[in-house]
Amino acid sequence: MRVAILGGGMAGLAAAWRLSDPDGPPCEVTVYQRGWRLGGKGASSRGVHGRIEEHGLHVWLGYYENAFRLVREVYSELDRPTRDPTCPIRTWRDAFAPASAIGLGEDRPEGWTDWLAWFPEDDRLPGEAPPGEDGIDVAVFLRHVLALMARFAGSLPERDGPVPRALLSSRP
Repeated sequence: MRVAILGGGMAGLAAAWRLSDPDGPPCEVTVYQRGWRLGGKGASSRGVHGRIEEHGLHVWLGYYENAFRLVREVYSELDRPTRDPTCPIRTWRDAFAPASAIGLGEDRPEGWTDWLAWFPEDDRLPGEAPPGEDGIDVAVFLRHVLALMARFAGSLPERDGPVPRALLSSRP
């Protein structure tokens, strides 16, 4: 089987990874990407002085279970501690740092306002199923969503007047 994937963003790369699984059916995969950089909105590269330069803001929240599971599989197969022990990012844990506080700023007509949300950590590792669960099913996903919505709502600042319609709507 031959498969062409258009676009080297996370979805295209995840598809290529899954299709290239040695335990799956034999498959020749080609990823076509405009430009030289893979990763789409999540792309980063090293600049002329070796510093990592980001394509955009990258915040991987802990509930991106499938994305974290994929990254953990990739790092496991890379086995950098054995194959490239001098690499500064040898494991997936070297690539990610927990950060429970998320801060944003908004430029409003009356000046900048700050917003800080706190998402408490738990003892789970991102991409690892909770004890007694095989993975993320609809019920588990909905529990996560409701808990995150409650934490988000609790972090919203008190404002005078009614809640803006944009916060009440599920559509932009």
